[in-house]
Amino acid sequence: SLVKIELESEADKLKIESEAEMEIYKVVQEALMNIIKHAKAENVEIHIGIIDEEFQVIIEDDGRGFDIENTRNGLGMSNMQSRIEKLKGKLIIDSKLGRGTSIIAEIPYKQLI
Repeated sequence: SLVKIELESEADKLKIESEAEMEIYKVVQEALMNIIKHAKAENVEIHIGIIDEEFQVIIEDDGRGFDIENTRNGLGMSNMQSRIEKLKGKLIIDSKLGRGTSIIAEIPYKQLI
């Protein structure tokens, strides 16, 4: 089934070191693969920009969601977490069954330039 992806990005205006850029790309790629494989989502929104000196990537889907407390962290989630931590950032995952999922990566912008 098709998933509609909407992207809102300021990344083209930002100077980001290429290795950091690759890590962020891989996190987005992993999140999208998880959405396609597991979420049964119809719509995904990706927002990339800077808020209060924090580089943020927000990925939201309208899929079936999952119970964070009772879902073991799969390899994909662990990979995303370690990539963001390597950039001195944090990964926040917010999901509830029947409500979709939000994945938020916040990285101090100064870490990326």
